[in-house]
Amino acid sequence: VDGKVIVFDIGQGQALTDSFAVHNDQPVYGLAFSRGNGILASGGADDKIAVHNLSNFASEMETIAHSKISSKPSDVSLGDYYTKSTSVLHLSFTRRNLLLGAGNFDQ
Repeated sequence: VDGKVIVFDIGQGQALTDSFAVHNDQPVYGLAFSRGNGILASGGADDKIAVHNLSNFASEMETIAHSKISSKPSDVSLGDYYTKSTSVLHLSFTRRNLLLGAGNFDQ
């Protein structure tokens, strides 16, 4: 409910990154990973889709064996895309890496 994203290694049961705030203390409802290029999209109650580049985490993981990676949000964020008045409830990347988002329109 705090608008933060944390990346975990479920095999080791530990966080790979510090949490980074992306949704202005609003709930994050949807997450989607792209196919093969380390892009994570998140959508939430703040009427925003945030796009993050996680490929640097993967390259750091190969050199640092399962220690927590600290990264500033500016290093991760690729951009924020705002809707008119719609909470983003679901995100999905297509096979061609097009990002689709769905939500409810509030008037």
